[in-house]
Formats: sequence, C-alpha cells, structure tokens
Amino acid sequence: MLARRKQEWDFQVEEQAPEISVQAQEVRPTRQLRTRFFALILLLAVMAMILTFQNSLIVKNGYEVVKLKSDVVKMEKENELLQLDIAKMKSPQRIQTIATKDLGMVAPQTIYHASGGTKKISDVTVAQQQSNGSGAYALNKNGTANGMQ
Repeated sequence: MLARRKQEWDFQVEEQAPEISVQAQEVRPTRQLRTRFFALILLLAVMAMILTFQNSLIVKNGYEVVKLKSDVVKMEKENELLQLDIAKMKSPQRIQTIATKDLGMVAPQTIYHASGGTKKISDVTVAQQQSNGSGAYALNKNGTANGMQ
C-alpha cells in the first residue's frame, strides 16, 4: 500500500454572524407588514359595520315615519267624524225634539227678545209662535210681523 502524503491545506474560516442579522432584519419587516395589513382589514370591517348600523337606523326611522303619517291620516278622519257627531248633537231640532218628547217640555206661546245695546221698553219685541210650532214671528216697534227661523 502506498502511503499518502500529508498535505496541508489552508482554510479560512468565514464568520456567519452577518447572515443571522440579515435574516432577523428580513423577519421584522414581514411581521410589521402583516400587522399593518390585519389592522387595515380590521379598520375596514369596523367601518363596514358602522355603515351597516347607520343604514339600518335610517331604514327603521323611515318605517316609523310612514307609520306615524298613516296614524295622522287615521286620526284626522276620526276627528272629522267626531266633529260631525258634535254638530249633530248641537242641532236645534235635535235639542227641541229631546226637550218635548223625552223631558216633557212645551214650547212657550210668547217669547220676548231684547236688543243687546239698549234696555228701553220700546226696543223689546214680542215673538209669537204659530199654532203648529214650525216657525216664530216677531213684532217690531211698528207692529209689522217679521219671520224668524
């Protein structure tokens, strides 16, 4: 067997430290970029939720306004009906009918009217009803008959 000769080799050892720092610097920007991206996504999601909430409130208030307007129309119609009932209740014919039939009252034969401005005897007129009770006639100072309804 042949013997090998001893050879000497010159090796230079390079330091690996700079590569580690380069890797560390590369990791940080990636992590910062990820956090910025997720913060942006979170911000957009919050803004979308706020916009949706505002739109739902607008729609809800719109429905409420429509309901209130229909209630106002309904109340106005009811008010008109009540005003008509009040007018019917205040009618003189109805009051006279209730007074004569239900309460047993009778119409007077003579009615005295005085003018509002003076209290002289000459200004007082006498009204006489017709026998059937359909109308009244008043006598003025001259003695002529005026029809009163």
